[in-house]
Amino acid sequence: MVIATQYRPPAPAPNAQRNWKGSGSGGGGSTPPGGTPGQIQYNAAGVFGGFDVSGDGTLNTSTGVLTVTKTSGTAFGYFATGTDASNLTGSVAAARLPAINLAASGAGGVTGNLPVGNLNGGSGASSATFWRGDGTWASAGGATFANPSATAGPTAINGSATTAMRSDAAPAIQLGSASQAGLVQVDGTSIVAGVGGVISAPGSSGGYTVPDISTLTWVNQGSSTIGQNPTSTGPILALIAGNASTLNWRLLTITPPSPPYKITALMRGGPVYTNSQDIGLYFYDGTKLMGLENLFQGGFTNVLRVEKINNVNSDNGTAATASGSLMSSGYNASYFQIRNDGTKLYFDWGDALGKNFVNVYSENIGTFITPTKVGFGGVSIIPSGAGIYLNLLNWTVSNNANLNP
Repeated sequence: MVIATQYRPPAPAPNAQRNWKGSGSGGGGSTPPGGTPGQIQYNAAGVFGGFDVSGDGTLNTSTGVLTVTKTSGTAFGYFATGTDASNLTGSVAAARLPAINLAASGAGGVTGNLPVGNLNGGSGASSATFWRGDGTWASAGGATFANPSATAGPTAINGSATTAMRSDAAPAIQLGSASQAGLVQVDGTSIVAGVGGVISAPGSSGGYTVPDISTLTWVNQGSSTIGQNPTSTGPILALIAGNASTLNWRLLTITPPSPPYKITALMRGGPVYTNSQDIGLYFYDGTKLMGLENLFQGGFTNVLRVEKINNVNSDNGTAATASGSLMSSGYNASYFQIRNDGTKLYFDWGDALGKNFVNVYSENIGTFITPTKVGFGGVSIIPSGAGIYLNLLNWTVSNNANLNP
């Protein structure tokens, strides 16, 4: 139905009412409306009419409000009260409607959630998009999070996949314990050098890795001794028992993985005396040894050599040597490396950081030895029969036979 502009007729006597029935007959008022059945007209200063009814109409002449009710007595119209809107038809001009308060949830406000389909038809809406100011659904964008694909130095420790590191973050980096000889600790505010001040690449646990001495087996131990502090994880200090005139290679062995593999060890020894002493990293087959040795001899001559040894009491000969002053009276900590790629054996010497190695010698497996064990140790022949200390600071086992890390 169509509602006209509000009309307030001239009021007759106070509190008087004029009633009409939907059939067009009077409903108790003093002036009949006229018109045809099904319409209401008010015949006063002009004609009021034009909307169809099927019920009763009541005009409150005091307020000028016309109420039209259905035959059953329920009010109906554009602004009927209650929740029954089944009789509302037609449309109301926008000028007749007040502004809607979107912030309110009561009368005159808005309730419920706006359906996504009401914003650009929902085109492009998803859990990964947002409603943009230009009226489109767009991706949130931003950086894509990922963990490092390579390492440089210590192994990266990754956080949650949904978090990012703040620009002012400065986590501590632990390269080793200052209480361990030859190590350096970096904690973000200071650098504390251990005895010897040697900086080395850390092991897989973030510090130096050394085997538990309970996993090592002595070969020709004699009166040699060994210690480890902290127990099971700390550096190893072994006293390689000496002899006045007889060769006695003494070593600690362990079973390596299947080829390819490499063993990298940071070691130093001392003190050194005349006549001959050395420390080394060896392949071992149960009888023969072949290893990279740091040899110190009378007259303070030191040699890096690859030595073939028939057994712990019999030398075979030197396969290769490298020139240069590699040792001092205190034996500098140095990186030794041996590799087995399944075809050849390799003997390498490393820089102070254990990052760059040079190959000193290589030969086919079986040429002299087919190793079943690897180990570290040495020999000491001096008139007093004194031994030599060997300090193992780092021991890394890798499942590849690459020259460098």
